[in-house]
Amino acid sequence: MNAEEIIDSLKKSICSGLEVETRTTNRFMIHTGYTYPDGDELHIILTKNDGKWIFTDEGHTMMWLSYSNFNMTDSRKNTLDRTLNVNGVSLSNGELSIAIDSDAPDSIGLSLKSLIQTEIQAADLLYLDKDVVKDTFLDDLKTMFVNSNISDRCSYNRKIIGKDNMEYYADVFIDSKTPILVFGIHSPIQCSRATVAMLSLNKTGMDYVFMTVFDSNSQISSGDRDKAINAAVKTTIGINEAVKGAEMLLGLQ
Repeated sequence: MNAEEIIDSLKKSICSGLEVETRTTNRFMIHTGYTYPDGDELHIILTKNDGKWIFTDEGHTMMWLSYSNFNMTDSRKNTLDRTLNVNGVSLSNGELSIAIDSDAPDSIGLSLKSLIQTEIQAADLLYLDKDVVKDTFLDDLKTMFVNSNISDRCSYNRKIIGKDNMEYYADVFIDSKTPILVFGIHSPIQCSRATVAMLSLNKTGMDYVFMTVFDSNSQISSGDRDKAINAAVKTTIGINEAVKGAEMLLGLQ
């Protein structure tokens, strides 16, 4: 499949308004209309690498983060790794890329969307670095459980495969007769993800007990907060009571 065929497939599967700018031979800038949080356009290049077509950001996203003295903590790295895994995107030497399956034209648009989503989610990590409390909240929450009397029952960043075949993640997984999934919530997007996970796992009949731990300094709307609280069996505000809350749930089993 040549470049013209790939571009034609993109316009058909995404939108006819998608703009493509020829840079050099076998190198094209894709203008999607999507931007980084500061308004800069996402950097997306269609190019040939070792005889295969790929979409790449040419390292632009990681460079964009570095301009703000971004600090890649363990929790942020876990979040980024999760994003890469879900979207099927590779990160090598700071460059985000995804290979195109030329034998499956219908998948080309999906590959572009995967890179778009990855760039946006990676850029969003910056805002966890803007606030010291948000920056350390999940790390501090996990540390509370690591240093607790129930540490031998706990694992972290646990992936749960629902009966709908979707992947969900618990910040703390507590092994018990009925496993307890703990979700740390410090931002609106974390609140939404936790609520979706709890409602989806409950809807598909998965047998878990849900607990939410809110950052007391988070700016989350009361409506979103209430949805998460209603989906959980136990909620604490701040990390100090999180272990006690989990122990209480263990005691009920």
